Amino acid sequence: MRVPSQYTTKVEKIKNIILSRSGLLTEYGLNNLKMEVEEFYESGDNEVSEIVFSLKLNDVECSECDFEPEQIGKTISELRDRLTRAASFYISPTFELKSTKSSLRGILFYDCKIWRAEFQELTFGIFYDVGEEY
Repeated sequence: MRVPSQYTTKVEKIKNIILSRSGLLTEYGLNNLKMEVEEFYESGDNEVSEIVFSLKLNDVECSECDFEPEQIGKTISELRDRLTRAASFYISPTFELKSTKSSLRGILFYDCKIWRAEFQELTFGIFYDVGEEY
């Protein structure tokens, strides 16, 4: 989805904060990550009301997933928890960021493709209600 130009820099900053704080950027590198804006809603008066990101990870090792299927859920839950901690910050309607509150509505697990002990693809949705506090 195309983000209005006046928000592009701040959206990129949010993406970098999430990827850095979660440690995913360091662990998987840029070649195995793809984070995009999936939905972007303005409420008028140059204020944003909602933003949704999708994050796709490639080539995520899932130790013992081929022999112990319960590891699949455990690995997905651990990644979701890391994302939740990293993405928990407040976004004001004018796109000011604050770490003392949180506008994060939640992290959804969208999809995965797994082969033996590796997630070939793993996709999450990151939902923000801009200006709200949770």
